[in-house]
Amino acid sequence: MKVLLLLSALFCLTAAYGVRVGQSCHHYSRPCGVKRLLNEETAACLTSICRGPNVCIKTRTYMRQYYSYTYQRECRTVYSYWYRRYRTYCRMSCQNTGNCNVNRTSTIKEYHCCDGFTTRTSKHNYLNYWYRESAWYLKKYGCPRTLFNSTFDCLSNLGLTLFSQLLSDNLKNMLGNSTSTDKYTIFGSPNELLSRAEFPPNETERVLRSHIIKRNIQSPMLYNGLKKESIAKGYFIHISAGYINANYWSTRNVDYFINGLRLIAPDACIAKNGVVHVIEGVINSSNKTIAEVVSATPSFSSLESLLVKANLLSSLNNTHGFLMTLFAPNNTAFQVGSSDLKVDIIRCLLSNNNSASLTTFLKYLTVCNAEYSSVLENKTQLLSEYRCPYTSWYSYRSSCHRSCKVIPINVNDDGIQVGQTGSRINKPDIPASNGVIHQLNLPLVNPCLNLTSICANFAI
Repeated sequence: MKVLLLLSALFCLTAAYGVRVGQSCHHYSRPCGVKRLLNEETAACLTSICRGPNVCIKTRTYMRQYYSYTYQRECRTVYSYWYRRYRTYCRMSCQNTGNCNVNRTSTIKEYHCCDGFTTRTSKHNYLNYWYRESAWYLKKYGCPRTLFNSTFDCLSNLGLTLFSQLLSDNLKNMLGNSTSTDKYTIFGSPNELLSRAEFPPNETERVLRSHIIKRNIQSPMLYNGLKKESIAKGYFIHISAGYINANYWSTRNVDYFINGLRLIAPDACIAKNGVVHVIEGVINSSNKTIAEVVSATPSFSSLESLLVKANLLSSLNNTHGFLMTLFAPNNTAFQVGSSDLKVDIIRCLLSNNNSASLTTFLKYLTVCNAEYSSVLENKTQLLSEYRCPYTSWYSYRSSCHRSCKVIPINVNDDGIQVGQTGSRINKPDIPASNGVIHQLNLPLVNPCLNLTSICANFAI
């Protein structure tokens, strides 16, 4: 009797839900075959979905085989403490048959710019970084800009004819090859500025190569402190950012500088093999590091002796680290500073008893990033590389951080004044491969370093 009741209940459930043994079911299917492309077509997006111009849709139809699944009766026997005996429970489950005989098709739509067009750089950086190539961005803003065949064609389109004429045949072929996988970024100079530039003898090819990077770097990829080697081996391009009105968080008030030259037209022309930016001048770069420039300049011999004594000259010789700025007093500056303080600064700092003071003095002369004079005009202070001493984990010397690391910047009619000792930049923007050097007319002294007291035994 119980068996008949169970069979009747199973029959009623089967009739009610339409489920029977062997019937196919739509369980999550495991793929068992190769995904094949059936059809691919590209058409312009002309519907109201695409509010921007020149957007195309690429529709791909794929087919793939999956395992088939059918309903099978699954029973299990468990002991029931309520009935005090074993009971059998059955249910219909969707099980894999092992047969790879189910064909399914899927359609994928990809939004992209139509041939000959590209997106426009947005004034909002977060759109450029995250959404510029997304379907949402393309459908809303479209692709209004013309995409040129090559960066060499961009030079002609922008009117940078003198820059393109000075290129060698090898560079013209390299930049004009639109089918190559290599991408290039050119920082071009206007004809008027390029015609007034004085190139070193037989260095025209090298100077032009120092304006080109073998990589596609559009304006959203620029940031403060970026350093990329140009196709002129050993010569680097430095990116600096000047925040107008000292508003760091406002992306609209940022001016970018390329080796100290203002970027006047970012993403001026976009091509299939790269991008062309327009800068306000001709890049003056060097393949020597800051340490090599200091060693090769006779007027920096006093500063070199201090760096060698403190074992800090090697830290200025690294081309793979961060960009640096060195405020370098020349020999005359040390003589004038010694005369003002009535002490011999060089002999004092070279003394073995003043090694800590020497390190403090030298680290106050270095700053992270390449702070060219054009960038310093928009700043009021810098943070030096000087590190305040810590006595323990709970002793935080806030006063030291406020006064001993900050380098005040004051721009007036006499030039750019740095520090609190009246030091002025009398020869700015001495190029180096890993940064820039500014020559000072007076030593830049850390405000927490009292040279008059430290060098009392070295009076002159």
